[in-house]
Amino acid sequence: MRQLIRENTALRRLYYRLRLLNSTGQSNEGQILADLAKDGPRTFIEFGLHPIEFNCATLAKDADWSGLLIDGSSRQVEDARAILPSRIDLAESFLTLNNLDLIRSKYSQLGVLSIDVDGNDYWFLKALIDINPTVICVEYNASFGIEPVSVP
Repeated sequence: MRQLIRENTALRRLYYRLRLLNSTGQSNEGQILADLAKDGPRTFIEFGLHPIEFNCATLAKDADWSGLLIDGSSRQVEDARAILPSRIDLAESFLTLNNLDLIRSKYSQLGVLSIDVDGNDYWFLKALIDINPTVICVEYNASFGIEPVSVP
């Protein structure tokens, strides 16, 4: 059944729509971010996502928020575009430290910056820290323990 849903675009998007109704991220990140950013601008940028499991999912469902979601996978972006409200912009882009203008130019004031790119998070945060978001969310992998792990 999983394989059928995964391979059939219409079924996959229907499944995503149903799952998105209750989605708040993997561990309730969405509500935590909403609480932390409640006094800041109602804008977010997140890169590295799954159409229904991303940190800013709760914000994306709230009509008071606008956002930009970026991922390098055309399938992820097209699925997200099909199920998310039109006020959420989506961009298919494989980000590098040399092409961050898309992020820098989107909002004059940013509420939430969420980075989930597995291993390169530190370098992206270092390059973007000067845009001064109200809240920064950078995922990490707890299975590494206290050992710092980042791509050199």
